[in-house]
Amino acid sequence: MTPHEQYAEDLALLAIGALDGADRELVESHLASCAACRFELQQLRRDAGLLALSAPVQRPPEAARNRFLRAIAAEPRLLRKSSKVRWWSWGALATTAALLVTTGLLWRNNTRLDQALKSTEDELRKTQAELRSKEQLVSLLTAPDAVQMLLTNAPATKQPQARVVYHKDTGRLLLLANNLIPLPADKVYELWLLPEDGSAPVPAGLFKPNASGYSTLVNENLKAGVAPKAFAVTVEPAAGSTTPTMPIILVTQSG
Repeated sequence: MTPHEQYAEDLALLAIGALDGADRELVESHLASCAACRFELQQLRRDAGLLALSAPVQRPPEAARNRFLRAIAAEPRLLRKSSKVRWWSWGALATTAALLVTTGLLWRNNTRLDQALKSTEDELRKTQAELRSKEQLVSLLTAPDAVQMLLTNAPATKQPQARVVYHKDTGRLLLLANNLIPLPADKVYELWLLPEDGSAPVPAGLFKPNASGYSTLVNENLKAGVAPKAFAVTVEPAAGSTTPTMPIILVTQSG
């Protein structure tokens, strides 16, 4: 056995804080004059740190684990000196291991809580956005100064018709239509705002009816402040148009 090998077990115990008393003083005295053993102690402490960081959510690096176990168990001196390791040293080792496991569990639980909190915050933001949108729609429908107009081509039962709720100051608009005639895939209905000052018609949104001829349109991006003389509906290409295509399907005038 070389002079360095006889300190192998004590170096491993010192690395994890499980060596004290006269044994510790003997090893530290040897370390003061032995660069090789100081280097070995540094490596063992690094390996012990890697083992601690890897528990319990993943396996430790194989090289670090093997090196650490070899340093503790492989030397013949282990049997000869085992009586020198006091019971409280093993107690310190067990306490250290328990602390490492507890730290790993706390870290893992903290990560899960962070993820759950982020998911809850995302859901809350989504719910708040939906609530704001519904509140704005209710505000439009109940605003005393909102204009409501009924669009129809003739006062007959089950004829195509549409009702428009429009708020000039905010530029928000809601259209409810029924009994609409189905359109080909390349066509769409387009709503137009006809300004009171006689300027060019303003595109107010595209819509298509369902199988029952019913359709809705919500537009919150119209230019605010445009007073309407009337609203009209035309049939346009699927992408919509910048000017109405005749004939006008539905039309009405305010007041």
